[in-house]
Amino acid sequence: MPRRLLYTMMLMFAIASEAFARLPPMPDGNDAVFTATHVVIVSPGKPHAFIVQRSYLGDLAVGSAIELPTFRLVTWNDMGLEQPQSLTDSTHILLFLRRDGNSHGVLAIIDYGNAFFFRDLARIDELDAMATRAIDYHRRWQVARDTFDRQGRIRALFPYLLNPAESCHHLTLTELAKLNPDSGDYLAEILPRVSPNECQSLLLDIRQLQSPRSHSAAIAMVDRARAQLSNYLDAHHLKNFDITAQWNHGAPEELKGVSGIMYYGLAAIRSFGDQADMPYFRGLIPFLLSNGLEQSVEECGYAMRQNPGPENIPVLKAIWEDYKSHHYTREQETLLPIDLARTLTAQNDIAVIAILLELLDNYNGRDSAHEGLRKLSGKDFHTDAEWRSWYESLSKGVEKTVQ
Repeated sequence: MPRRLLYTMMLMFAIASEAFARLPPMPDGNDAVFTATHVVIVSPGKPHAFIVQRSYLGDLAVGSAIELPTFRLVTWNDMGLEQPQSLTDSTHILLFLRRDGNSHGVLAIIDYGNAFFFRDLARIDELDAMATRAIDYHRRWQVARDTFDRQGRIRALFPYLLNPAESCHHLTLTELAKLNPDSGDYLAEILPRVSPNECQSLLLDIRQLQSPRSHSAAIAMVDRARAQLSNYLDAHHLKNFDITAQWNHGAPEELKGVSGIMYYGLAAIRSFGDQADMPYFRGLIPFLLSNGLEQSVEECGYAMRQNPGPENIPVLKAIWEDYKSHHYTREQETLLPIDLARTLTAQNDIAVIAILLELLDNYNGRDSAHEGLRKLSGKDFHTDAEWRSWYESLSKGVEKTVQ
């Protein structure tokens, strides 16, 4: 998953997808330099061409020309819409470029054409400082990557793992994964000490940095988040607190952080694929349902889909009963019924058919419920009435087994 998307998701649990849609592009020189082959400051030349004024990386000499036929000088407003800017003789642009392998070595601006910064000539020193910082940042990362001592290399690289920038993070994670299980052990060591946002990021990284200690650490973080929420309920004399319903209506920031850590923590635990974790996932469901942690419920559902068994069915039924009690109209519905129908189908057990029949009445879940019924029964009825008639016959023993 791209890091910018991750950090957006940390802000959007159940509610804030609109906020993500409004985020404008965010060029980041310290990230762009990780994939750049050339870093230069240019000024306008002939149409669609630019003259190199300063060169920091690559083989472009000062005074050479670069053809950029599709380049447009823009900024972005709060809605993420482009705002064209005037390109004058005084405009200087810091570009992060790489060779386009599909165009016979033609240079292209990286990050989908967004890795550029511009100033008037009087402020060119600002561009120079940006370029110098980016080159220095990348070189320091290379020093960390090339550290000879194994443990020293892990410690030196981990701060870069907490950088939300996509390229830096990806390359750092790739290097640390080569040092497993020691990298996973170090992650487990620092996990309790980092900020909530950093904790969520590292929990997502556990799928590449696995060790017995990082597995235990993920469980411990979910337990700690559950304890934090329980302590809040006790302190405020509450039986429960529906975090999803109250997200934009006064939910404390500390509880929003708890919801994120629980979700990413459960995803981290699931990534280990350990059947022994299944009682843990099932046991959390009543607490998650009681406090409106629907995304975490879905994560537990994914675990039950990957590890089907009769023990899952009463839990899945409880999820459906809770959903029905809280969502009365189409406007209130979420996508949970789709995942639920698919998880029920994965159990490959005739006992789930009654729940799938109920899901036929759900606007979002009905298609997945139909698909599940066809798979489990070997039938292909076209109407809900036909499915219910078939199930009634099944229940009376006319048809004893799933085909």
